[in-house]
Amino acid sequence: ATIGSRQRIRQISIDAAISFHQQNYSAARATLLISGNLQAEDVDALLKQKFSELPIVPYDSRAFSLPLPPPQQDPVEISTSATTTPVVISVRYAEPLDRAPTGIDLATYDILDAILASSREGGLNKPLYYVEFWVEDIGIWTDLLPQLHPELFIQMVPDPDINAPELITKLEATLLGIAQTGIPPDTFEAVRADLVQTRSRLMKETDLQRRYAHLTARHLGAPLAYEDSIALLESVTLEQVDAALLRLVNSAQRISGIAYPKE
Repeated sequence: ATIGSRQRIRQISIDAAISFHQQNYSAARATLLISGNLQAEDVDALLKQKFSELPIVPYDSRAFSLPLPPPQQDPVEISTSATTTPVVISVRYAEPLDRAPTGIDLATYDILDAILASSREGGLNKPLYYVEFWVEDIGIWTDLLPQLHPELFIQMVPDPDINAPELITKLEATLLGIAQTGIPPDTFEAVRADLVQTRSRLMKETDLQRRYAHLTARHLGAPLAYEDSIALLESVTLEQVDAALLRLVNSAQRISGIAYPKE
């Protein structure tokens, strides 16, 4: 669970919980999203009326707030009743940017995410699933924590003939090979075109408009309209995607694990 185990939660004191709340839960760290049959001018006036007494905190880049674990030398093995075959997990964290992130940064990782999850050259599905049959199933996605702290998460179910630690070694070599060679230009163009086409088709979806506004408010300090994401995707270069992949692959912060079913 993301909030921790029962044992760890029971160790939290009331004073520590109150202190954490006072430090982290403030208006300066909140995002307010408003949608409906409203005029922007009316909303602006209402916000000034209701929140004018709150202190104004200038937007500033901040480092990731949680300490990262030391790099692992060996995979962590855990027992669980939830799996019938070992599930291999690989997670990488790249250090936050030393500057305020931009919309291009967000679009770059959108494209990288789609490339790695694709079955095209430069993706992970093709070598691990379609060509060499190392995995029965594979899931790949990137996540962006506030201030563009990228995380690459890969979950795999090894083929019955493949040893789970061997799969981790194979994944490492495959990722490094892709990063060193670079994403093929044809793959980059095709994946970006697919993303642009999909977003153009879904542009009128209200829920997607809200989610994109929330995402951009978290990372950029101000929300962007969903149609802006299409222009941003079209502005991303292959060099930017290659650089984003290298940041993740070269990160010293990586975690690997193997989940085995309990006897």
